[in-house]
Formats: sequence, structure tokens, C-alpha cells
Amino acid sequence: MREGQILNIFPSRIRERFCQVSRRMEDLQEIRLVAGWPVRVVCLGEEYFLSLSGEMTKIIGESCWRISPGEMDQILNHLCSYSRYAYEEDIRQGFITVPGGHRIGIAGQVVLSQDGIVKNMKYIRCMNIRISHEIQGAADLLMPLIHDRERLMHTLVIAPPGCGKTTMLRDLVRQISNGSRWAPGRQVGVVDERSEIGGSYLGIPGNDLGMRTDLLDACPKVQGMMMLIRSMAPEVIAVDEIGGEQDMQAIRSALRCGCRILATIHGESMEDLKRRGIDGTVFERFAFLGKKEGKCVILNVRGKREGSSMLRLTGALLLLAGTAGFARCLCRERKRGLYSLKEMKRMYQLFQSEIEYTGLPLPEIFRNVSEQIDSPFKETLLEICKRLTWERGENLADVWRGQMKICFEALPLKSEVRELAMKFPECAGFHAREGQAKEIDRFIREMDRWILQMEEEEKSKNKVIMSLGIAAGIFLIVILL
Repeated sequence: MREGQILNIFPSRIRERFCQVSRRMEDLQEIRLVAGWPVRVVCLGEEYFLSLSGEMTKIIGESCWRISPGEMDQILNHLCSYSRYAYEEDIRQGFITVPGGHRIGIAGQVVLSQDGIVKNMKYIRCMNIRISHEIQGAADLLMPLIHDRERLMHTLVIAPPGCGKTTMLRDLVRQISNGSRWAPGRQVGVVDERSEIGGSYLGIPGNDLGMRTDLLDACPKVQGMMMLIRSMAPEVIAVDEIGGEQDMQAIRSALRCGCRILATIHGESMEDLKRRGIDGTVFERFAFLGKKEGKCVILNVRGKREGSSMLRLTGALLLLAGTAGFARCLCRERKRGLYSLKEMKRMYQLFQSEIEYTGLPLPEIFRNVSEQIDSPFKETLLEICKRLTWERGENLADVWRGQMKICFEALPLKSEVRELAMKFPECAGFHAREGQAKEIDRFIREMDRWILQMEEEEKSKNKVIMSLGIAAGIFLIVILL
């Protein structure tokens, strides 16, 4: 479903080029479009370029898709449902929000009114499609650190761009609204100035903000906080990316009305807050976020009254998160092995289909199949095809085994599966297509057996691995504390 949200951003004429990108939805962060330049895709902090056929590559070449001004216009018209007038206010603000909470930032030639206010924008030639990721549980480690006997502390989340401030704030709002083991549910008011927290589309939030949350969408923070206090009587007010004295004045007014405050800000240190004129005495907890190995993490939590007990609790929670994270990495590696096995089975099914219905030579079959499968099998088949078409006298068996051995170095597959794959050249020894197809069918049945076995193992062993990871974390906490 979320893959469809990404594809629906683009008109049907160019939608197919983003199929491979949409399959990496969980890792996808940004899609950047600039007229005349290659389309860029950012996944887990890594930048890729999109080819005309929709493949992601790190190399700029002739095959890269350099998006044209006309294609940019097509995308914008599609986003505006072919009525730019209806989206004039969104365009004036510089972004459009689409279903799923994804936000498309736009830039072009600004049209000013007579008094110098931005009136509209034309010749839009730059777009930044920021992918919204709702991660329920993102605030699990932070929740106990911002509560004191069910009392929520005024909290400021501090992080550089792209380190999960909004994701963290969104999950804090959800848990505080619904209630948790740390405190009962509270009435929360959210001022979502840029439609990023709730991801609202036509007034309906695309993200889960909890059952006791009132949302003001596309409303300036200063006015929005006062509107919520006057009309909705919130116990907690949440705002994203505060930035100056006006925001601080509104926050002080909310404090005088008895509201608890949750806020975020760009920065990396307490010194950054001072430089931006943020009154640090207003907040009781400061949560610093950052990135480690491409993942957004809590780096530190500080407070006006924090003592050794809080530091020990922070350390214990981070240690537990580390051991649980290691266990999760092991589970993810097992899942990657299962996916690779399924992809290899699909490769053999495509071989069987090509042999039965096309009768093409093996190098051409390898080339055709490579266009329909994912890495690393894609590159392996292309290399095998290349070597078989060179006039070096290399035979299929040697080339196949050599390249598959290289391919398997990066895959967590059992030795039995690897040995089975190495026997493929034996199928090619049958001169009749029927014989080749029959032998490949035997390979496919064998792989079905391995897939079923791995799926059963994954269900049972993953639970054991996660339990051991958490138990190890608890054991270390007991020893160290």
C-alpha cells in the first residue's frame, strides 16, 4: 500500500520508472528532481541516480534520466489534480502534501505582490519529495526519561536535519495521547505548521497521533498554540521546529496556562540553542538525536535536575537497545537470506519460461532474465552473458560456477543451497528444450523445499534470537549497575 503512495505521486506516463524505487520504501528518504539534471534518490543516507529504465545506480552515465522541464510540469499538474489554482496556497508556501504524509517541496520563480509578500510561484524546476516514515515505538526509549511519577516534563528534541526529530515527536504525541505504562492518556494539541507531523490530506491525518489528539494543520505555530488553548483546552502542546523569540513567547504563554510542552529544533548542542535565542530554562529535558551507521538514534538526554540515577537509567536503556538491536540485525540477515533464495527461485522460473517459449541461446536468455530480477543476481547474469559471448572459448560450467561463487560471497545462504545452484550447467547439457525445462523444474521444486524450511526456521529462531538479545542486555545491566 505504501509503495502505491509513492507511485501515485507521479503521472502514469513516467510512473513505471519509480517501481524499483518504491520497492525500497522502508529505506527511502528523498527523491530530488532538478530540471536538466539526473534524478537523485536518497536511501539510508546513500545517494543513487535513476536511469531511464528505472534502475538505481551510483554512477552518472548516459543512461541516467535527466528530467526535463516538461516532465516537471507534468508531475506538478498531476500533484495539483490538474488544477493549480486549487493548490495556489500550497504552492505559495513552497510545498504540497500528498496522501501518506509525504511532502513535496518546490522551488522556482517567485511572484511577489506589490508589498513584497510571496504571492505565487511559477516555472517550478526543483522538487524535493520527502518520504514520511511513521515508526511506532520510536519514542519507547525516551518516554521513561521525560516522565517523573506520571508527570510529563517540558521536552525539547534537538537534532540536525534528517535525524528523526519529527518522527520522534510524532510517536511521543501518539504515546502520550493514548497513554502508556509511564502515565495515563492526556489531551494533546498539535500545531502542524508544515503538515509533517500528522501528514494530513484533505483534513485527515495520515499518521496515527493517538485518540486524544487535536490537530491544527498548516497553521503558524504562534497563532496555533493560542487557538488551541482558547478552544480545545489541551494538557500538552506539541510543535515542530521552533525557531525564534516569537515561538518562545507563545510557549511561555502556554506554560502560564498550565500546558506541558513538546517541541523540536534544529541543532546539535546547547550552544546552538543559545545562538538561536532559545530560552533553555523553559524546558526540563533536552533529547539529542543523531545518526549511527545510517540509523537515527538517541545520543544523549539532559535535564535541569538530572542526577546519577537518570544517567544510569539512560545508560541501561541504551545498553538494552544495543543488545536488542544486535539481535534484530541477526534476524534481518536471516530474512535477507530467505529473500535471496526466493529471488533465485524466480530466476530459475524465468529461465524455464524463456527456454520453453523462446528457444533463444543461453547468453540471450541470461540477458533477458537479468532485466527482470534484483541484485546481485542481475549483475551476475550480465557478467555470465558477457563472458559467454567473448571469443575466449570459456564454457558455461566454468563461467557459471565462477560468477555464482562471487555472487554468493555477499549472500547468507546455506552451503546446500549454493551447491544446488552450482549444478545449473547440468541442465544445459540436455539438447532438447523439454529436457532442459524438466531439469530446471526439478531445481525449482528443490528450492521450494528449502524456502519452506527457512520460513519455518525464521518463525521459531527469530523469536529465540530476540529473546536472547534482550536477556543479554538485562544480564549486562544487572552486572554493570
